[in-house]
Amino acid sequence: MAYFANGTEGQHYQNRWCEKCVHFNRVYGCPMLSAHMDFPAEGIYRPSSVLHCVIPMKGVQPQKCAYWVDIKEVEDD
Repeated sequence: MAYFANGTEGQHYQNRWCEKCVHFNRVYGCPMLSAHMDFPAEGIYRPSSVLHCVIPMKGVQPQKCAYWVDIKEVEDD
């Protein structure tokens, strides 16, 4: 699962991925990112956890969310 060492790291992830995703809501944010922030211990040491499957890690870097859809793809339709 993605592990954000601090709020700044989580904010950088949100800026890079979440805010460019069709699932991101400007008021409520992203349910997947919220789950990672609210329950970080649920998957840090369990690669089979649901949270790890949603936002996997590569080394120490959280990768693109499995549910990520570029908002530009939807806007262009």
